[in-house]
Amino acid sequence: MRAEVLLWRGLDEKVLSLLAESLPSRFAATDFAARRQACKAIAHGHLHQFEQAQAALADAEQLANTKQPQLLGEVFLAKGSVALARGALGEALSFFQVAWNQARLYKQPFLETNAAGSLGRTLVWLEHYDAAIDWFTNSLQLSQSLNARASSAKTLGNIGWSYREMGDLENALSQFAQAESAAHGAGLVVDEARWLSSVGDVYYDLHNYSAAQLNSSEALKLADSLHDSPFVGKPRQALRKPMPLEASSSWRNASLPRRSIPSPRLAIPSSTKISGCLSSPAPSVFTINM
Repeated sequence: MRAEVLLWRGLDEKVLSLLAESLPSRFAATDFAARRQACKAIAHGHLHQFEQAQAALADAEQLANTKQPQLLGEVFLAKGSVALARGALGEALSFFQVAWNQARLYKQPFLETNAAGSLGRTLVWLEHYDAAIDWFTNSLQLSQSLNARASSAKTLGNIGWSYREMGDLENALSQFAQAESAAHGAGLVVDEARWLSSVGDVYYDLHNYSAAQLNSSEALKLADSLHDSPFVGKPRQALRKPMPLEASSSWRNASLPRRSIPSPRLAIPSSTKISGCLSSPAPSVFTINM
């Protein structure tokens, strides 16, 4: 689906433009209809158009509940993305947990890798870096087995970000370099520039200023060459973000009890509700991002 590709590339306005036309009635009860609304919700969320995002999510969830129950995981992945965009980290974790659980229930490996990555990214913003790396590693193993190059590239970069925040610069440098190479191979120019800039940042932290200057300059050249991307008009600021998240860094002030942190090493209880109100995460259960 072209809209999903545009979402991966961060082109949210193009997603909404592509999906603006009404869906033909013959597709009204299909999986396409639910996925379409989920894509619209994510794009609206990235643009902080939360009222429209919630309306699209309601449509997607209704379609999934009544016509396509195997798509509930994708709907909850979208719900988590919107919650993340508005800074509701606890909600995002719960939604991503449900998405991950549903992916395993229905044996949907692509959804599983995305949900795991999303859990990891949420945990990064909560500064639970060890837990985030566990989820990212789980996501990376899945994406590599599926040859999902775009997902692998983003996850490698997120692992690098987590290591850098922990002060492990050697591992951060290795992961960022792999992420830059993987993004280049997947044709993700925005991410390629971001991770190349991150390589430069780590070299700066290591006091290797010539390498830092070289990589940062190359990243800015890439950024300045982009059109219709999050970098246009503010390449230097965008290059400093770990991922294209719109919420402010004040998320980092949020807290999460250690017992509520999900883990890919433990099964998420199947009793977790998937409609209406979500049950709280079980003690000692950890989750991931995307």
